[in-house]
Amino acid sequence: MDWLEQNLDAYRIIAEILEDLRETLRQRLDQVHGQKWYEDGLPEGLLDRLVGRKEEEKAIDWYESEYQQIMNYALFPDLLEILEHNSELFPQIVGLAPTGTLLNARFLELEVMRAKLGRARPISETELSFLGTFHLRFRKAIEDHRVRQEAGDQPMPATPPQPSPEPPPESAAVKPPPVEPVKPPDPEPTPPPQPEPDSAAPSEHAATTAGDEATAASPPAAEVTPPPAAEVTAPPADEAPPVEAPSDEGAPATEDHPAETAEPATFEEALEAGDAQVILREMYKEVTNIAEGIWTKEIPPPARIWEKVSVSPWYENNFSNLGLRPVSDFYDVISKVDTKMRNGISKDELQSFLKEVNFAHVLLSLRDMFQKNHI
Repeated sequence: MDWLEQNLDAYRIIAEILEDLRETLRQRLDQVHGQKWYEDGLPEGLLDRLVGRKEEEKAIDWYESEYQQIMNYALFPDLLEILEHNSELFPQIVGLAPTGTLLNARFLELEVMRAKLGRARPISETELSFLGTFHLRFRKAIEDHRVRQEAGDQPMPATPPQPSPEPPPESAAVKPPPVEPVKPPDPEPTPPPQPEPDSAAPSEHAATTAGDEATAASPPAAEVTPPPAAEVTAPPADEAPPVEAPSDEGAPATEDHPAETAEPATFEEALEAGDAQVILREMYKEVTNIAEGIWTKEIPPPARIWEKVSVSPWYENNFSNLGLRPVSDFYDVISKVDTKMRNGISKDELQSFLKEVNFAHVLLSLRDMFQKNHI
């Protein structure tokens, strides 16, 4: 592969990682801190540096009319500072490395490659392989972060502002007691008019209560008192049975349907049912673990998902329409790597072999395949 083509591939990966990081961090900080997230969400001194870069750009005629967010001036070291300053908001992204030191090293490597691309210096095959592997893991971390936010993790960081909503429930709990004593006084005025002429009783009812109670007061005085008692006792009696009855009858129905729709819980069932999204998602996880394991483990992790997929009718039927050739190429390289690592190949020899088989290009093709299939 020509160095210029390698640089173009590397630039595309660097640009995607940089843009995804900027947008993800800005949106999350805006959710937590509001419109002035740049004051509370950025570490001390960073805002001034970003503003300085923006002011420097204004001094140059860029022939650009589009407004640029302040976050668009953040580079990898700046983004790392934001992550470390708000680590509790981005656990999936911070978890890209097991330690803070290693995370610093990863972001430094990204910044070095970004600078090399900006100066049109060649990107090596090893650097491109690192980019391809890191981008697979990065996309998974970003996707996990977004899924957590959509699933309801958004209110979690907003717990500090929640003490203010807590008093309203207490005031609301105080309001019901005054409402309940209002109902007993209504029946109390009714008994006095009862010994008096019947004609006066209904008129007073009509003046004090709505037409609903006036119609109920048309029977004798003894019959007037039961209706309010019945009304008071009816709600709890009506509320309890309906809640239990529908819950008992509806529970099995609602449990049966989800159980049927979400039945392909195991990978084997999804493979038999031909659920492409589940299959590709599991393959994506395995590919990411194996690609990372080449550099962190003595022997690559076992390819259990591939062992099942490669012999299935689904793989044969969807090889062309889903573009699964990069998957086959990847596992073919991994099988050879596994053999060589078991025989004690050194790290330098392994890098030379991966360069010979164009492993970086395989990773890029694999990434494109997953993106095309929305994984």
